[in-house]
Amino acid sequence: MGFWDVVSDFVSYAAKNNEQKIDRLERSGKISSEQANEAREKNSRAQSGFDKLTSMGSNPRAYFSSSSSVDENETFGGKTIEEWDSGWRSIGKLKDANLSPYNHFVGLYRHVVDGETVYLGRAVEYNNGGFRKRLSDYRRSSDSARTHTSGRTINSNLDKIETYILVVGSDKAAADLTKKLEPIFIKKYSPNWNKMLK
Repeated sequence: MGFWDVVSDFVSYAAKNNEQKIDRLERSGKISSEQANEAREKNSRAQSGFDKLTSMGSNPRAYFSSSSSVDENETFGGKTIEEWDSGWRSIGKLKDANLSPYNHFVGLYRHVVDGETVYLGRAVEYNNGGFRKRLSDYRRSSDSARTHTSGRTINSNLDKIETYILVVGSDKAAADLTKKLEPIFIKKYSPNWNKMLK
């Protein structure tokens, strides 16, 4: 077992441990569901970033020096990026889109304003509401749903945003694949809000 394998196992263990802590805090009422979602998203982003680095093998620096283009022929989950990219479907305006059919599905979503992709995110909680829960967080009337900059920006533009989703699946494998696809599609679409809201 190499160095990166050991580190990867440790990071995976820590991420799982963090998820369990977040769940306990949310169930006990010590944090709100919005705060829990924010913590889950940060935990997931950290894991995804590390997974991307370790996928570079023994040279994770290659990630930082790689070109900005996306290899359309690289396969993920048996599909090329081009094949995945052809699967986006509009669910209409975010403000009033019917999200209930997507309760257990996970994948990526794109917010589009005036034909331009302005934000790209992911829904990975396959056992806790999937796309429905993630996207409905942006529409909540309570201020607690907008404690993060991205939430405030998206909520204040609900009337303008048309949302597209890319369904990856409805299980842990699909959630893991979604985490791998997210940075690739952010790189591909280069959405302005993702850059501004880091």
